[in-house]
Amino acid sequence: MIRWMRSAQIASGKTMQAISWTKELQGYLKEKYDSKVEVFGDVFGEVGTVRWIIGYEDLAALENAQKQIT
Repeated sequence: MIRWMRSAQIASGKTMQAISWTKELQGYLKEKYDSKVEVFGDVFGEVGTVRWIIGYEDLAALENAQKQIT
């Protein structure tokens, strides 16, 4: 299993907008690319960080997904 992760820091005072946007992005990726995106927010360490994680069976599946997106 290959895991791809991207993270972003939420701007001060923008938590609710960030949560809404991450849900929209998650739905878009599911609908457009049939990708199961997991979304997490840090509660320890870098509080205010949101992370998107997608699992792929192997490197070929990851490469195929990246080609579709770009």
